[in-house]
Amino acid sequence: MTPDGKRVYATKVGSGTVSLLAIELLQPAMPPTGVLPPSAKPRMDWVQTVLPVGKAAEGFDVSPSGRELWTATPDGTLSVVDLQTSTVTGFEETGLGGALTVWPSPRTAGTSWS
Repeated sequence: MTPDGKRVYATKVGSGTVSLLAIELLQPAMPPTGVLPPSAKPRMDWVQTVLPVGKAAEGFDVSPSGRELWTATPDGTLSVVDLQTSTVTGFEETGLGGALTVWPSPRTAGTSWS
C-alpha cells in the first residue's frame, strides 16, 4: 500500500499478473431510462488494473522513487511496471531465479538465490 493509502499492489502467482488497485471517484452509471435518480451521487471505490508480468511472478518491490514496480519470475525474468501509466514498460531476462531486491540507486535490481 502506498503511504497515502490510495493504491495497493499485489502479484498473482497462478495467473502471472500484477494487480494495481487505486481508490477513485466514480460517477454514477446511467440507468436504461437515461435519467439519473436524484439520489445518484459519485462514490469512492477501488478500480483494478491487471497486467501480465510473467509465469509464476511472485513478490515485488517498488522503486525508491515510487514510480516503478519490479517483480521477478522463478526463471529470472524481471518485469518493470510504470506506476504512473499502469503499463509494463520492460522485461529483462537475467537467467537468475530467486527473490527480487531493489536498491536505493535508480534502476538497480537483482535476484537472490532461493
